[in-house]
Amino acid sequence: MIQSFYTGNAGLNANKEWLSVISDNIANVNTVGFKAEVVNFNDLISRSFTAFSNNAPKNIEIGGGAFIASTVKDFSQGSLMNTNSPTDLALDGEGFFMVKDQLGTTYYTRAGQFRTDAEGNLININGMHLLGWMLDEAGNIAPNYYLITIFLIV
Repeated sequence: MIQSFYTGNAGLNANKEWLSVISDNIANVNTVGFKAEVVNFNDLISRSFTAFSNNAPKNIEIGGGAFIASTVKDFSQGSLMNTNSPTDLALDGEGFFMVKDQLGTTYYTRAGQFRTDAEGNLININGMHLLGWMLDEAGNIAPNYYLITIFLIV
């Protein structure tokens, strides 16, 4: 009898965590570059034994509820929007923008709202510089990344 309370409690806790993930997804639906989380549930097996019926083995598993095994980012392509800003970028498919802060730490983001600073470097809304690779004459990528500088003709 007491096992049924534990089973019910496990299900309620898993459901509470699932609702928390859904709430986070809804709260960030308009955040640029946000990728939703998907919840994966698993069964909680508390006991497993083999019983015999008519001299044939029959496996029996007694459940102990459910739990959230993992959450996974959904990296499927979102819709692309026209912003009418020449410095806004979008990623079609997989990948991230590389940005560097003032201390030299590199971060990865899918948010593509950029503007230029006084030196002409592309920066995001947090002031981090967009990084990229220089190409040689043959179109091969150079081994080091550089700040992306653009020159807008007005």
